[in-house]
Amino acid sequence: MKQKSLQYVVLMVTLLSLNSTFTQKIITGNVSDESGVPLPGVNVIIKGTQTGTSRDFDGNYSINVSDSDVIEFSYVRSMEKEIEVANANSFDISLEMESDELEEIVLTGYGSVKKRDLRA
Repeated sequence: MKQKSLQYVVLMVTLLSLNSTFTQKIITGNVSDESGVPLPGVNVIIKGTQTGTSRDFDGNYSINVSDSDVIEFSYVRSMEKEIEVANANSFDISLEMESDELEEIVLTGYGSVKKRDLRA
């Protein structure tokens, strides 16, 4: 009889620990650049998966994660950032731009073309 009750206790503890491991929650936040301007095109994905989310025009996002997940933030011409979820419910992220940005180019055109020559 004692052995059966011990087995039930072990089973309950195991089920409770599995439940806390796989508990999903929603993480929300905002992504901006280092000057505070919202970045609408940032990729927000759970590391090692294809699970991601889209941001709105103001850089806000929300994603379903578990406490053991790591969220990756990436954007064109900026440094990638990884954040461990742990027990947090919200992350406001600031991404730093890479130093190898493109220089501005000025194009100047000279010459003249007749309107009839422009038609193909």
